[in-house]
Amino acid sequence: MYLFLFSLYVRVSSLLSLQRLFEEGEDMSHDANVIETWNEQLLELCVPSNFKVTIMYEPSLLQKIAEAGYSQKELSGFLDRMIPKLEIIKSLAAKQSAAMLKGTLKYRSDVWSINDWIGYLLDDAGDGLNYAYLLAAQIERAVDPETRARRG
Repeated sequence: MYLFLFSLYVRVSSLLSLQRLFEEGEDMSHDANVIETWNEQLLELCVPSNFKVTIMYEPSLLQKIAEAGYSQKELSGFLDRMIPKLEIIKSLAAKQSAAMLKGTLKYRSDVWSINDWIGYLLDDAGDGLNYAYLLAAQIERAVDPETRARRG
């Protein structure tokens, strides 16, 4: 229910923002800000594999956790659970870095009006929401209806 309301809010907000921007005569395209030397072949550089992300924790962190009353075995268990989570974050950071490189190579500036930023954010949020719905539909098609019924 909350997802539906959020979705509706994003869609209505996006439409209202776009309408307001168009009424004010602002250009919603990034085209005016695109650097002339940009070409789609540069996308080959904008990939996560071009970035090395490292996440390290302070050595004192484990000591502080131990001082809070956790045993060495518990600390080991925490690390076993935490390391895969950090790997996810490293992967996400590399992807975000690639996206930031694309924006840096493609656009002249990162300084736009607040209305432009809101418009782009809402537009991307709408796309993201659509992707989530499409993914959910694909998962639904892939999972046996009998299994879906048991899981609710």
